[in-house]
Amino acid sequence: MLRTIVLLILLAAIAALASIVLWVFAPIVIPVVLVTAGIGVLVVLINLLKRAVLRRFPDRAGKVTDQGEPKQTPGL
Repeated sequence: MLRTIVLLILLAAIAALASIVLWVFAPIVIPVVLVTAGIGVLVVLINLLKRAVLRRFPDRAGKVTDQGEPKQTPGL
């Protein structure tokens, strides 16, 4: 019984400490999470757009010429 009470008090103390930490660091953590998620969404959208463009214009990949030969980059 005493053990259960001690564990409940310890749990309450941990919860109180966690809420204080969250209250202090939320103004920093929330924008960082939102910016990171926004960057991830942009990367996914850019990849989808790139895939759509390459599917529509396969010669834009820069892999081969119209004759199927490797492209030569000028100046190299």
